[in-house]
Amino acid sequence: MLDMDELRYLDNDAKKKYMILEKGWDTPFWQIMVGWAAQSANEAADRVLTARTWEEHIYHAAARAVFLDIVQRQKINEDECRAISNSIRDKLIDKDKAETEEDNE
Repeated sequence: MLDMDELRYLDNDAKKKYMILEKGWDTPFWQIMVGWAAQSANEAADRVLTARTWEEHIYHAAARAVFLDIVQRQKINEDECRAISNSIRDKLIDKDKAETEEDNE
């Protein structure tokens, strides 16, 4: 989860969307979904290894990728929002440094 310092750099729309996602991650539904996706990813991995044709192999490999995305979605969203927040923070710091240097001249 993002901390308050990270959240403060997001614009209101991004912050609102993140908070909605965060609430959703704490629901029983999401926990069931992640458990189902993890099990399905393992089953798809087994099917990748036992596929009889290249098409079956590709299908099951793609299915596994989708299931793993669901399992990792919370971390992916957190990392994306954190990167946006850090980028905004860094730009503000650079702007402040430039203004300070300008004032010192």
